[in-house]
Amino acid sequence: VENDRVVLRHTAVVGKIDRQTPIVDSKINEIIVNPYWNAPVSIVRKDIIPLMRKDPNYLKDSKIRLFAPDGSEVDPLTVDWSTDDAEK
Repeated sequence: VENDRVVLRHTAVVGKIDRQTPIVDSKINEIIVNPYWNAPVSIVRKDIIPLMRKDPNYLKDSKIRLFAPDGSEVDPLTVDWSTDDAEK
């Protein structure tokens, strides 16, 4: 909004029907493109692990990096995505 006029309007679609992201109705002063983000455990379990099981290159193709709890980067191709340990 500039001089009480809307100069840009964008629609953002986030979440899924059964796990919707809450609606935000706020004035935005700044946008950070591609922010640092930690995927919630629910998204890792319900979305990322199944996608990796179907396509082992999903993270790489989506430009998503995987990190171990100690902060070191992990090559997703070294993870056995078929086990329950994959979410650790």
